[in-house]
Amino acid sequence: MKIATITKTMDQLRDELDQLRPIAEDRLDCLNEKLRVDWNYHSMIHKINNLNASQIKDFILYRRTAGGKQFGEFIELHAHDEVLNKLEFLVSRDLPITEKLIMELHHILMDKPYTGQSKEEPGKYKTEPNYYHRYTGERIECEPPQEVPRLMDELVNWLNNQLDLPKREKKQYDMHPLMIACAFNLQFI
Repeated sequence: MKIATITKTMDQLRDELDQLRPIAEDRLDCLNEKLRVDWNYHSMIHKINNLNASQIKDFILYRRTAGGKQFGEFIELHAHDEVLNKLEFLVSRDLPITEKLIMELHHILMDKPYTGQSKEEPGKYKTEPNYYHRYTGERIECEPPQEVPRLMDELVNWLNNQLDLPKREKKQYDMHPLMIACAFNLQFI
């Protein structure tokens, strides 16, 4: 599917949703619960975490853990859900994204679930070079540690310019939100 088709479909779905507003509080609560469960699930399946959708839902909504699962997986899930709740709060108040905020979210994500498992300090920029492997086995080198502060500053400034409503209205910045999210994620990773 082409990007133009995807963004057009997204815009149509947004318009359909806007026509349903205002959404009753109980229905909005159901939608928000589903979003939290789905977002956590789809984020967790990309990691080593072995929780399935039902286990994630039970934990997110009812704080029930599943027998036979590592408790650390639930700690990781709890941290991830805490970050999502914080993001929801920030978005609802239209607060800007800052490096400090990103580092705070990183601290929440990495502090308890990974205590003692990494040389890096949660909420701080890395101090050691790192890399990852693509699904093909290819090794991808990440940016060197000394470049990260400058690159993060540039990335956050770029993002906030893209999201600035007056600039968007003047057509200084008019990337589709999906493209903004994809470009940010690619550069961030």
